[in-house]
Amino acid sequence: MEAQHGSFPNPLTIDSQSAADQNFSPTADELVKCTNGVVFTVNVSSANGTAVNQTCTSGGVSGMALRSISWPADAIAYTFMCAGDTGGTGHFTGAGYTTARAMGISIKVPAADAQAAIAHTDYSDMVTLTLSY
Repeated sequence: MEAQHGSFPNPLTIDSQSAADQNFSPTADELVKCTNGVVFTVNVSSANGTAVNQTCTSGGVSGMALRSISWPADAIAYTFMCAGDTGGTGHFTGAGYTTARAMGISIKVPAADAQAAIAHTDYSDMVTLTLSY
């Protein structure tokens, strides 16, 4: 199995005045190459939130948090999603070593959490993805 590192825009601009949930797609998606037909799962952990080894699905993983470096008590909750799973089950199917499979990662910041956030420019989180097959 081979994985390619994805990334999100930096800085990620969250609108604290928006009445709608805000979705953010990566500038580069996580890509996985593995044996054709092999089923694998992706577990997600957040360094700043309560999510530890949660199965990533298109429905998302809650318990994720962006935390201010200068004000650690200030955090913004978000959901981490893997839309490339099969039917919302958290299972992905390899397409072969010559074909990269996109995991379809994105994050969603609920409107209420964005509106309640204290204005800082240094929110971050370290997300760990663990692939198992």
